[in-house]
Amino acid sequence: MECKRNPKKIWQYVNRHTKSKTDIGDLKWHDKNGDEKIAESNDGKATILQNFFSSAYSTLLNLTTSLTLHLLGRMCKSTAQPSQ
Repeated sequence: MECKRNPKKIWQYVNRHTKSKTDIGDLKWHDKNGDEKIAESNDGKATILQNFFSSAYSTLLNLTTSLTLHLLGRMCKSTAQPSQ
């Protein structure tokens, strides 16, 4: 009946016994030649994930930068025209 008087105790017990650590599984990827590779080591997995996410975000950054420059260019043209 301890858990009815102190429910925190039961949750401490549950949390202590239900935590699990899982590793990231092996990652399959294709090199520049199109050959399938498998990253098994933690360092290899980290490198593959870093390459993937850095290329995804740099592409997004380039698109955002291009759009911003395009919009700024249009704004500058519209403000440079004399008003009638």
